[in-house]
Amino acid sequence: MAALNFSDFTDLIRENYGDLIVSTLVQSGPGNEIVPEQSILGCLRQAGRVVIGGADSNDRYAREWAVHYATATAISYGASDNYPNATQESFDDASIDWKRVGVMMSYDELVRAASSRMDTRGGNFISYDLKSKLRAIVDKISDDLATDGSGNSNKDVTGFKAFLSAGNTYASIDQSANSWWQAVVDSTGGNLSKSLVEGVIESLDARNALKPGLQIWMAYNQWNRWKNLFVDDIRRIENRNTSEGFEMVYEDGNVSIPIKLIRNIPNTEVWFPNVNDIEVRFLDQTPSDELDEMDLSEEMTYEGMPIGFKPVYENRDVTNIFCRAWVNAVCSNPYHQAVLTGLNV
Repeated sequence: MAALNFSDFTDLIRENYGDLIVSTLVQSGPGNEIVPEQSILGCLRQAGRVVIGGADSNDRYAREWAVHYATATAISYGASDNYPNATQESFDDASIDWKRVGVMMSYDELVRAASSRMDTRGGNFISYDLKSKLRAIVDKISDDLATDGSGNSNKDVTGFKAFLSAGNTYASIDQSANSWWQAVVDSTGGNLSKSLVEGVIESLDARNALKPGLQIWMAYNQWNRWKNLFVDDIRRIENRNTSEGFEMVYEDGNVSIPIKLIRNIPNTEVWFPNVNDIEVRFLDQTPSDELDEMDLSEEMTYEGMPIGFKPVYENRDVTNIFCRAWVNAVCSNPYHQAVLTGLNV
């Protein structure tokens, strides 16, 4: 029997585990051992906001889009008045680059051969190792999503803190110079209170931002404080996508907003993201020769390969394959997002 070479092995990984990788990252449901439901990535996946492929036809950016920030104002006029001058609509260009996350998968050929007919830790050795590396990539992405992406010399994934701001440059647009690109930032601080939350909701209402997709995200300490102090403003609704089978909802007579326990976010903050404005995109790493062989004229369920595998050629028994994701998060409208900061723990 001929020995497998590197390219054969990476092909086998895609063939045998491709469906697992795709379902892990983009399909929602309880019991997923790799993407925790109480993580940022898990919450976005539950909302259907994790996508394979760029938003543009050429995939140069994770997303590149035009931002419409000003429009003409109609005026009253008399029968003998001249018509008002035409006013051009105002647009700016926004773009988010891809970021890179990876981990090396390394194993001894002897160990693989010895374990080929036995279970290792409850499963095939390669399967276990691949799941562990996939979990490492997912954990890194989820952790980065709670930051502004400036870590590791700006190589980290561009997270929520990049657009939950009034003074960053996000998607190539300076928030400090453009109020229409600023999130609502309330830095009053102190103990989390109903009045603080109501103030944020009123600010979002003034921006016409109380729309479907708006959620409230809290770390455990703020979640517990809210649950204990303001139980009268909370009701529970059925949600089969959570392990508990229900989720809390904030209501004040005008709005009904789901409250999510998210483990990654800072414990001194409460976030008000509209998940319909946010997505995490993975660049499709399906090899070009496989794409060339697909009949794109037929109806297909093909979703792509969000995790790539690059063999690292070395003259030794230990085999190395680099597992990598080209990924980034995109918020199309920071103006409709909000954050409470400086809260007491």
